[in-house]
Amino acid sequence: LVIGYYVLYSRHMLMYRFNLEQVLEINKKLFSSSFLRMNSEDEVTKRVLRVIFDEMNELIPISLLGVAVYNEEEKRLIFSTTSESSDDEEMLSLMKRSFNEELEIESRLYRCMPLVIEVLDKKMCVGVLAIKRVLSASKEDENLMLKIVAGYVAIVIYNSVVVVEKKHRDIETAQDEFRRAKHEENLLHVQNMVLDNCLSTIKHETIYYPNKIKQIVSKISTEESSENE
Repeated sequence: LVIGYYVLYSRHMLMYRFNLEQVLEINKKLFSSSFLRMNSEDEVTKRVLRVIFDEMNELIPISLLGVAVYNEEEKRLIFSTTSESSDDEEMLSLMKRSFNEELEIESRLYRCMPLVIEVLDKKMCVGVLAIKRVLSASKEDENLMLKIVAGYVAIVIYNSVVVVEKKHRDIETAQDEFRRAKHEENLLHVQNMVLDNCLSTIKHETIYYPNKIKQIVSKISTEESSENE
C-alpha cells in the first residue's frame, strides 16, 4: 500500500508538473506572437490558435480550438477556429452564450471560457476561448490549467486586437477630422476671396462716382457751360 501510494502520488506530481510546463510553454508562445505585426484581427486570432493548439493538445486532448473576439465597431463577435473546412455550429452557439452571460459553459465535449480582463479596476469581456475535447471526462487540474491559459489568451487578445483596433479607430477619426478641417479651411479661403472682391468693388464704386460728380459740379459752377453740358 505504501509503495502503491508513493507511485500514484509521484505520478500525480509528475503530471501536474508536466501540465504546468505546458502552460508556461503556451504563455511563452503567446507572448512571442503578440509582438508580431498583423494586418487584421482575424490574422491575430488565427495565429494565436496556431501557436497554442499543439501545446493545448498535449495539455488536454482536443480536436478543435476556437476564439471569438468582440468587435466594438461592428457590435458583433468575430469567430476563428482551427477547422479550415467548416465551423462547429454547436461550439459557436455556446461561445455566443458564454460571451453574453460572461460565464463558463461546459458540456460533454465542449468548454467555453469568457476572456475577462481587468482594466483600470474595471472588468471587461473581450471574447471567448472554446475547446472541443476528445474525451468527455475532465480533471480538476486540467480545469485550473485551462483557466490560466484563458487568462493568458485574454491578455494577448486585449493588447494585440482590442487596443490596436481602438488605436486604428482613433487614427481614422483624427484623419477624418483633419480632412474636415482642411475642407472648411478651403471653403473659408474661397469665401474670403469672394468677400474681398466684393469689398474692392464697393470701394471703387463709392469713391469713383462721388468724385466724378464733384468734378462736374465744380466745373459747372466755375466755368460757363453749354446747355448740353
